Amino acid sequence: MSFLKMNRRWPRTLSVMLLFLASGHAAAQGQFLPPHVMRSATLEGPVLVIAADAPGPGEAYVDGVRIRVAIEDGARVYRAFHQGVTRTLHVAPDASLKYVAFDLERNRFELLSPGLRVELEDYGMLDRIVAAVDGAGGKAYEALGFAIVRLFPDADPVDAARVIEAMPGVIDVRLMTKGPRRVPR
Repeated sequence: MSFLKMNRRWPRTLSVMLLFLASGHAAAQGQFLPPHVMRSATLEGPVLVIAADAPGPGEAYVDGVRIRVAIEDGARVYRAFHQGVTRTLHVAPDASLKYVAFDLERNRFELLSPGLRVELEDYGMLDRIVAAVDGAGGKAYEALGFAIVRLFPDADPVDAARVIEAMPGVIDVRLMTKGPRRVPR
């Protein structure tokens, strides 16, 4: 075979090889997708929010935290590697969670509450805000400078926070985490 004929086939061979490599890379990414991680905040500080139905396995690196999602023994497992410590959260496949959050200050996973803490210019607009997110109700604590918007358990608090945040007259919106129940004495 002459040198000229080999030179003509080389671009075609190279393009086939690149196509093969690209399709292999895409197939590999289909099996190992990075989870979508959003920055948000609670009263306690900044959190990274991950969808509870994030495809696994996958890994993301955000704000100095490596978050890995995997499926192990039928459960969705979240691991956060932060400040030399590994934190793990196991979520049952039938759990009704929409999101989990990693608290950057406390260096631990938190579950989001179906409620939002909202600061408003005028607390007379609270009913409109609750209606805008199809909320379960709301209560203004004007003397304290905030209101609580209660969401239904199957509501998406991250989407609700986005909707409220975009409304005029809203000063601040914070996600709330589930904590131990405190009963006043």
